[in-house]
Amino acid sequence: MFSKVFDSLIFFFFSEEIICNGTGTSASDSQHSRLRKSHGILNMLSWGILMIIGAMAGRYFKQWDPMWFYSHAAIQSCAFLLGLAGIISGFVLEDRLNAEVDTHKALGILILVLGCLQVMAVFARPGKESKVRKYWNWYHHNGGRIVILIAIANVFYGIHLGEEDGTSWNAAYAVVISILFLLSIILEVKLWRQN
Repeated sequence: MFSKVFDSLIFFFFSEEIICNGTGTSASDSQHSRLRKSHGILNMLSWGILMIIGAMAGRYFKQWDPMWFYSHAAIQSCAFLLGLAGIISGFVLEDRLNAEVDTHKALGILILVLGCLQVMAVFARPGKESKVRKYWNWYHHNGGRIVILIAIANVFYGIHLGEEDGTSWNAAYAVVISILFLLSIILEVKLWRQN
């Protein structure tokens, strides 16, 4: 069983001492609630925010060579690792709750697979002077865009599935995405003017 492998790891990162105060909330309900929030926050922060910021660093800050590359790689690496932890917590959560979240799970696995393909592509990156570099760039850029779009959709869908305080989480995430989108438009216009 998947959760047996990760139970001690998840307990270490996500457990807390539960004090029941007569509200009818059991310790396991509270642990599941905390694990659900951890899963959501990890994935929202990683796939849904940091990946966007890392992509923006790679697209809009190339005038600061080589810092743009190191920033892009560092942000994307952190996002990938946090996202991996978020997906693992999602598998554990699904196993513990016996939840029916097939679409959300399938999108999460697709995001992880596409993210892994992006990471593996880095190791196959041809040199700047190579004739196939333009094809690699096309793949890497568009693959990253697809991951980001699916991740944004899955974060909103996950918030919908969570139901607890969904409206406030939706609103907060929508504000962050709107700010990043507006910033991207401004930086894109600036990039077009420079070229």
